[in-house]
Amino acid sequence: MVTTCHDKYNGNQTCMAAAGKFTQATRMLGGLAFANAQAQSCECVKPETAIPRQEAAVQAFYEKWAPESLGKVDALVAKYAGTSKFPYLMLSLRQKYRESVTELEASEEKIKEHEEAVKKAAQQWADKEAAKAAKGRENPAEISHHDQERSEF
Repeated sequence: MVTTCHDKYNGNQTCMAAAGKFTQATRMLGGLAFANAQAQSCECVKPETAIPRQEAAVQAFYEKWAPESLGKVDALVAKYAGTSKFPYLMLSLRQKYRESVTELEASEEKIKEHEEAVKKAAQQWADKEAAKAAKGRENPAEISHHDQERSEF
């Protein structure tokens, strides 16, 4: 969205602010749901086997979807394997080679599970924000003049 605001609306501050809030909300709400789903479906591997598996995944991807670019595998593995950026590499490859993406139809049950996970994540975030706000108000130095007036009654 920020790119659209920059390119299409010459960096209009209102557009940039809206894009920032949208991105932030997506990260907070979608991120929690994603993390929960990943934890449920992740195949954990020992650290010493992670890099060879990642290398094999990149190699297999290029063999199937871009054999003319197999020469890039070693450099990509050296740069991304074993780092937190590896998933972004794989996402980028899937975006570049769209034919590698398989569409799956979600069952009503899976859709409902996802919606519930998003609602739960939103509630967790709201509870966390409320707790932070309440904790901040416990500090007497932060109590407003209006609150002091109310507490006198």
